[in-house]
Amino acid sequence: ARVRTALALAIDRDYLKDTVWNGSRIPAYALVPKGIPDAASGSDFREVGGDLMPTDYAANIKKAQELLAEAGFPNGEGFPELEYAYNTNTGHQAVAEAVQNMWKENLGITVKLASMEWDVFQPYRKTMDCQIARQGWLGDYTDPSTFFDLFVSTAGTNDGHYTSAEYDKLVNDARIEQDTAKRMDMYHQAEQIIIDDMGMIPIVFYADDVLSQTDFTGYSVTGTGFK
Repeated sequence: ARVRTALALAIDRDYLKDTVWNGSRIPAYALVPKGIPDAASGSDFREVGGDLMPTDYAANIKKAQELLAEAGFPNGEGFPELEYAYNTNTGHQAVAEAVQNMWKENLGITVKLASMEWDVFQPYRKTMDCQIARQGWLGDYTDPSTFFDLFVSTAGTNDGHYTSAEYDKLVNDARIEQDTAKRMDMYHQAEQIIIDDMGMIPIVFYADDVLSQTDFTGYSVTGTGFK
């Protein structure tokens, strides 16, 4: 977890947002994006939960270096070469190259990039040979469960093989909890667990630009982008 957290903290999300995505993404410091309702009417899950990772990049680099040293790799010494896999796409390559440079500059870690066609990449990232792989998700519906179900240990979408009995129990119990406030609290607890474990590294949230006149009716957009 210390190594995974070091990798996560050493990524400059604002740089990726501004330089790679031209400002069209939102830096992510948790799993669930904005636009997903929480328990209270009109509330937002992300706003209630807040950022679960620190956002000061300079301080994050220092903390990342400390964590890597605690894990036995001061300044990246003795750290094995990592592989970062991504599917062939200009945007994904630009992100991979930027992250590769950040990890080298901030942590002294060497990362090899592996570009693959989609049909090869999909099965590869499910294997134990895959060390790091890009992943993206568009929620199927406007509820936190569409994001948390991804990382249950038995889920077919759990490509990174993340396993936490406590996380599984919270997510599974939340599926059948009838009290909305208790259900959302379970999801907030589960989110804290996966971020503490750094079972996935959040980088950015997708975002849509929507322009609407005030007198325009009969049209709406959900938090997950469905119109």
